[in-house]
Amino acid sequence: MFFMQKIFTLTMVYMAFAFSALAQYSNVLCTGFNNDIVANGTGNNSIPGTSYPSIGMDGAGYTFIDNTYKYSASSTFPICFLPVNKQINSTRTPGLTYILQSYSGNNSMTIDNDNTAYLTSPFAKTGTLTLTNPASYTKLYVLYESVMYLSPMTVDVVVTFTDLTTQSFSGNSCVNWFTNTLPTYSGIGRTSPAGAVQCGLSPNFYPNLFELQLTLSASNITKQVQSISFTLPTVYTVGSTADKVNYFHALAIGGFTGPTGIMNESTNLISIHPNPTADYLYINGLNQYPLTGNVSIRSIDGRVVKELSLSEVQNETINLANMQEGLYFITIQSNKYQSTFKFLKQ
Repeated sequence: MFFMQKIFTLTMVYMAFAFSALAQYSNVLCTGFNNDIVANGTGNNSIPGTSYPSIGMDGAGYTFIDNTYKYSASSTFPICFLPVNKQINSTRTPGLTYILQSYSGNNSMTIDNDNTAYLTSPFAKTGTLTLTNPASYTKLYVLYESVMYLSPMTVDVVVTFTDLTTQSFSGNSCVNWFTNTLPTYSGIGRTSPAGAVQCGLSPNFYPNLFELQLTLSASNITKQVQSISFTLPTVYTVGSTADKVNYFHALAIGGFTGPTGIMNESTNLISIHPNPTADYLYINGLNQYPLTGNVSIRSIDGRVVKELSLSEVQNETINLANMQEGLYFITIQSNKYQSTFKFLKQ
């Protein structure tokens, strides 16, 4: 019994290691940041450290701060600020850590809406972040801040690959920076043009950072991503000052590689969703090819709780209604590939 338990433990460790090797989150290094939106150090101008002090992040002179910010020598250091280590741990995507740019250099890729009444903005409606090292990803993540004057506010995103093909993600909804709608990081503080530090209180904890999640299509996950472009498509016709447009600030990019399973052919693209799930688990891509094999589900202690042939999996769907809540491993074994995924039954 002890020997079997030891073998099982080693198997689980191996499976966990294999899963982590297949699935990996990472910060993606990019160039193309065109604006400094972090006030840092001591200064007498309205917003120390920004490229456009009279505009700031929102056209009204408000902006982020770091722990060194003091409006004047007699000011006190802030108690809310961007992380000293420049690392943002995403609350929307556990396991993903973004790394911000230097607080004293350009740390944002900033764009704003075109406006036929406001013609002096230093920003364009389109901007691009170029990957320092092009690589393949299953999903891309954009850490951003959005400042909304008029709603709805949407941003269009185009991912360009090294073969110059593209994938578009249009109409991504954005929210105002002092709301609390699915933030990925909260409570970092800001300064007013007059140097007043503002720390957001419960429940909003403004300003908040947000995250765009971009899932690449199956035909694109083997390609190398070259750049990511952003456009604010709406053109305004009212308001002639800097605070009468919307602003989008891209601060960092994250990437996810896998899990696509252990496959013998790169064209076999298998994934599962939703995860966590309640009553049903869907296996994407299962019906792309005539396959023979089976599907088995094991509990965290190694027990086989469900097993069926691929031919029994109707409409790529597995009924989990009779299974208890908990963590499980599903293995899809066919004549072409073997894939193992971890999922949570709620």
